[in-house]
Amino acid sequence: MKMSCIRVNAGLIGAVFSFLPAVTLWAGLNYYVSTNGDDINDGLSITSSWRMIYIAATKTSSGDVINIDAGEYIEPVINITNPITLNGSNLYVAANQPFTRHISRTVIKPLFTNDPVNPAVIWVKTNGVTIQNLTMEGDVDTNGAPDISYAVYSTNKPLNVNHCIIGNISGFGIASDRP
Repeated sequence: MKMSCIRVNAGLIGAVFSFLPAVTLWAGLNYYVSTNGDDINDGLSITSSWRMIYIAATKTSSGDVINIDAGEYIEPVINITNPITLNGSNLYVAANQPFTRHISRTVIKPLFTNDPVNPAVIWVKTNGVTIQNLTMEGDVDTNGAPDISYAVYSTNKPLNVNHCIIGNISGFGIASDRP
């Protein structure tokens, strides 16, 4: 029986292992927002969650995920300036028709009506953002008339929007000023 030996460059192994911590750090942290949270919390668990999504967006960094609990959130415009993920509470119903299997239990409404400066529920100002499992509703006062122009307005690409419901918007559900 012949045995073979594999020669490995020790410098290469050291380079690979020294690179691994950087990859782990870039993955980002999970943060939490809930209707009974408090913005003075650290947001690192559901029991120490933040209350406002727009505050969470200012406190997070590239690669972070903001997990938003079920409920209704009335927010000023949510400005996203880092490549993060907004992840709402989703209910998956396999028995439903394919396009209605995902039911968002997280609803975001704008705080102000017809704001010409901030005409969106979510304003994305960077690349690589993901928005998923949310309902964005543009009628603040529930009179049936839309009170905001866009659910998501993006000045950058790529933008990923998955399993979201958009309703009562006077302009476009998702709009971008970049071709």
